[in-house]
Amino acid sequence: MENIIDEIFGKISAELLRAESKFPWWPFDPLHAHAIVAEEFGELAKACVDFRFEHVERTTATSRMEKEAIQAAAMCVRFLIGIGHYKTRGDDPAPIIYIKTEGEK
Repeated sequence: MENIIDEIFGKISAELLRAESKFPWWPFDPLHAHAIVAEEFGELAKACVDFRFEHVERTTATSRMEKEAIQAAAMCVRFLIGIGHYKTRGDDPAPIIYIKTEGEK
């Protein structure tokens, strides 16, 4: 069981780094950050619907569900990284913030 958990978290970590490299900017407010997370979960829901109800080959559908679940989990982690930086209505407005992971220089 520990090996599968390590494998899953390794995939999530790799996806997080890939996403941060491709899209380094992250919203300054939790509402917009949540929208990114929700979009990823929407793609996961679509993959699950396709698996259950569409005529999609099982291996292809399973692979797509895994990919979308990993992307959604990575965006949840990114949301959590931003929690200490989000702005409220009373804060000074800022267009976006860049959140670096520990491993980045």
